[in-house]
Amino acid sequence: MLDDKPLDIEDALNRLLENYEFPFPCSYLGVAPDDCLLFWNERGGAFSRDMASKLDALCNEFQEILVSPLLPLMQFPARLSQSLVRAQQEGAYFFAATYSEFLEKRELPEWQAALVMLERLLNRRTAHVFNFSIKQYLAVLANPELRSHVLEF
Repeated sequence: MLDDKPLDIEDALNRLLENYEFPFPCSYLGVAPDDCLLFWNERGGAFSRDMASKLDALCNEFQEILVSPLLPLMQFPARLSQSLVRAQQEGAYFFAATYSEFLEKRELPEWQAALVMLERLLNRRTAHVFNFSIKQYLAVLANPELRSHVLEF
């Protein structure tokens, strides 16, 4: 027996999708998790040994930077802007939301270390020898779950 109540399509759709597990982009794009850093999450699959090694090296260097003296706060916005212009010239673009987050949290050592790491990658002056692209690093920064997993902030 049908109720005389009108069907709430939005509610029905929400109930249907409530427990649906959306596929990780790599699954339906047919690419490896290494190529989907921006979309990575805990259930998204394991990285290749090569990418895991690169992410470990990135983390190690980041931790070394983190214990060094902080940047002068007055220089932070200019250095960030200069770095992002250079990254854009190399074909890597930054999300506005991540840029805003950088500026909002510039007093925190982790965000200052993230900027120093970006500058090192742009200048190809990393302490560890690893081939990590600017695009990959910006993807790590833009993905909060991956950033927390790799850089621990």
